[in-house]
Amino acid sequence: MNIARLLGVLGSLGGLLFCIYFLFNNPYVGGPPPEDVLASFSLSYFLPMIIGLYASRSFKPILLLICAIWSFPLTLYLAATPGVLKWLVISPVFLMSAAIIMFRKRKHSHNEVSLNDEK
Repeated sequence: MNIARLLGVLGSLGGLLFCIYFLFNNPYVGGPPPEDVLASFSLSYFLPMIIGLYASRSFKPILLLICAIWSFPLTLYLAATPGVLKWLVISPVFLMSAAIIMFRKRKHSHNEVSLNDEK
């Protein structure tokens, strides 16, 4: 359970910090990002990563899965670019991995409870 939470927190925080740094210090663009870029990144990346951080801390695998799926379209688009932002795809993969591990842990603990009830 701790590895799942760690993956979720690392994926969320790492993605947020990486994106914020390279969005405002982009070596390919000579100024601050336009407002439409900030708006699209806020809705399609920042918000899922913040919710993913909450979901990983509070052990909510469904919410983690939703956040990973929500942020995949933008990160898959950026993965096709030659810039440094292509590495943002790692965060949703971490969130998806954390969700899968949490689902397996939950199913395993549910099966143990069922087996103990039968005895």
